Amino acid sequence: MKLRPLGKKGITISMPTIIITILALLVLIIVALSFTMGMGNLVNKIKQILGITLSEESARDAARQTCEMWCNTERGEAFCNGEIPVYLTKDKKIIFRCRSSSDYTKTDEKFEYLGITCPKIDCSKY
Repeated sequence: MKLRPLGKKGITISMPTIIITILALLVLIIVALSFTMGMGNLVNKIKQILGITLSEESARDAARQTCEMWCNTERGEAFCNGEIPVYLTKDKKIIFRCRSSSDYTKTDEKFEYLGITCPKIDCSKY
C-alpha cells in the first residue's frame, strides 16, 4: 500500500463560517448563563467584569428582581436568608437582603434590607 501526501492545504473553512460559529457559541453561552444565574444577575456580573459602574438605584432594582424571582419560585431558604452582593464599582459593593431588618433576629449594618414580603413562603421554617 502506497501512502500519498495530503498536500499543503488540508481542510479549508471560509472566514464567514468561522465568525458565525464563534458568534453562535457566544450566544449559546449567554443563554445558558441567563438560565442558570438569572438575567439580572448576569447583567450585573458582566458589568462588574467590564468595570461599568452601577447606580445604587439600579443595584437595588436588580436585587429586588432577584428577591421576587426567589419568591415566585418558592425558594424559601434563599428568600429568607439569602444575601445578594451587587458591585457598584470594583471596590464598592452593597449586600442586599430581601426582608426588612425587623424580620431578622440579628441585624448587621453591612446589609441593606429591602423589606419585601412573600406570602408564598413562611420564613419561620428557615
